[in-house]
Amino acid sequence: MKLPAAILLAGGRGTRLGSLTDAVPKPLLEVAGRPFIFFVLDHLKDAGVERIMISTGYRAEQFDQTIGNRYRGMHVQYEVEDEPLGTGGALMRSLAALGETAFVLNADTLFRISLARMLRVHQSMQADITFAVREVPDVSRYGAVILEGSRVISVAQQRVPGPGLINGGIYLISPHIFSDFAAMKRFSFETEFVPGALARLIVAGYTDAGYFIDMGVPVDFARAQRELRDP
Repeated sequence: MKLPAAILLAGGRGTRLGSLTDAVPKPLLEVAGRPFIFFVLDHLKDAGVERIMISTGYRAEQFDQTIGNRYRGMHVQYEVEDEPLGTGGALMRSLAALGETAFVLNADTLFRISLARMLRVHQSMQADITFAVREVPDVSRYGAVILEGSRVISVAQQRVPGPGLINGGIYLISPHIFSDFAAMKRFSFETEFVPGALARLIVAGYTDAGYFIDMGVPVDFARAQRELRDP
């Protein structure tokens, strides 16, 4: 099965990691001896993705210097924000440049899922957007995703402790979804776009129990150093 291209969102400043990101973008911070984004790219390559677009902003030139235009045979291109666009603005711009359905990933999160199975769910549901979700013992850091069958019916912003499903930070998205946002330049995908999308679009959920880590806070940055180090 030929997989769609993948967009990596890598434009943020990464302020939660303090001075670590003063000189280096968060996805390029060294984890277990190599830039964290390499683990994400390896996952995409191993899954069968052939084309990558990296949406950059903060210290954008470092991505090209570190990765270049090829990574393990995958073609890599860049979409550079001249000013901060938020996750929604950056995603809308990158999807428009690709002009086709694409996987979307946060470059500071590693979620090792079956992208082929996610694509099958997306196609079987005739979905506009598919979320990769994961069951965790405590959703309070992320907010809970509620499914009805394979359809997402709620993405709660309230951070109530307890077990449940969370948004794993991987999406499969059709480019037409932003037609109502074409006049907007900067917006948040998670907080400004998704709530309305649940009412007017088909939003599917694909559940996977693959390894998950978001290295964007100090405690998980330290955990990534331990868990991703080669044995």
